Amino acid sequence: MAAYGREHLHLRIEANNIENFSTDKKFDVINIIQVIGHVYDPDQTLQNVSCLLNKNGLVLVESWNRNSLSARILGKRWHEYSPPSVIHWYSDKTLTELFNYHGFKLIAKGHPVKRISVEHALSFLEAKRPLRYFKKGIQAMRRLSGKLTMINPFFDVKWYVFQKNSNCHQLFLAILLLNIYSSAV
Repeated sequence: MAAYGREHLHLRIEANNIENFSTDKKFDVINIIQVIGHVYDPDQTLQNVSCLLNKNGLVLVESWNRNSLSARILGKRWHEYSPPSVIHWYSDKTLTELFNYHGFKLIAKGHPVKRISVEHALSFLEAKRPLRYFKKGIQAMRRLSGKLTMINPFFDVKWYVFQKNSNCHQLFLAILLLNIYSSAV
């Protein structure tokens, strides 16, 4: 995606590990699509994102919705409960609270329209079902599905745009003071 943006859209794009990326440059937009659930330390990551953004900079986030219908129905068998790869799961409320805590405000959200092959969707179910007869049924359906596609996966995924509403130094100072106050109480 980054290479396409650089080559075809002539954008200045950097791709790196967001958890410990360091530069003197500031950015107008940081894209963390399908990243926030995988980071080891979300607080450190968002502190870093805040420091990398220009004042009023934007963060585009895409994340699995732990309160989606399929997550509630499938429970532990939901395809996105996949530790150790995915280690954090968010709802609208918890993701917004996390970003608010780090000096961001939510300015937009929605559901992306993504299409995946039916075969790929069935592979999620096959991987989470240990019963042999169920796997055989899924395998048969995968062979029959051919090139059929479907919208992925029933509102499991949401996108968000957050805007930085304070500068890095003010945010860092506020967090530091909160930590000192919490330790003293």
